[in-house]
Amino acid sequence: MNENERLPKADSRETTTAPSQSGSFLAQASYFYSSNLPHPDHLDRYEKLYPGAAEIVFKRFEQQGLHRQSLEKEVVPAQLRNARLGIYVQGFSVLVYAAAAVVTSVFTPPWVPVSMAAIYGITTVVIYCYGRGKQADLLKAQRAAEAFPKIPPDKQE
Repeated sequence: MNENERLPKADSRETTTAPSQSGSFLAQASYFYSSNLPHPDHLDRYEKLYPGAAEIVFKRFEQQGLHRQSLEKEVVPAQLRNARLGIYVQGFSVLVYAAAAVVTSVFTPPWVPVSMAAIYGITTVVIYCYGRGKQADLLKAQRAAEAFPKIPPDKQE
């Protein structure tokens, strides 16, 4: 059994009518095909109308995939750099805020710097955890993008 025999006909509908004791009934079955490429039946029709259409469709499909991969290879590392930068900036701001808490402890009641440190500490932990999670997601995406083979020069446009 080849591939086309296993696929239902595109947009096909089967309707049967059978009599019963109280009259008749109607049974209907519908098939739905979803893909980035046209259904083989449709592709066959395009090929009959315009010889070479199937080759054009597959070539465009391949070019789009290569284009998408090249974009991912550029965008993901940039997002990863931004995530790392955010973590470093947050770390620096922790040091600045700690110094401010020490200075305010000299000139204000003791509960002020303690509450400042508690609030800032909690927000820092939340932001750090969010940033690390985002960074982990980006690293996974980068590894996935690197798993694809390099785009041959003759395929680039």
